Amino acid sequence: MLLNHVVVRDGLVVGGWRRVEAKAAVRVELNLLVGLDDAERREAAKAIGRYADFLGRPVETTGLD
Repeated sequence: MLLNHVVVRDGLVVGGWRRVEAKAAVRVELNLLVGLDDAERREAAKAIGRYADFLGRPVETTGLD
């Protein structure tokens, strides 16, 4: 289900994500409609890393593998 946050590849929506607060970390749950290749997964991991830096908190990810 796509809610507020979308994942876009080449101008097309390919999934969504949501943020879940936890004590130790923030969890980013991805719900992708298509598979990502290795390069796209690396870029997504970089973007999530930048998000963690912005939040100043650790971020755990589900749905990226």
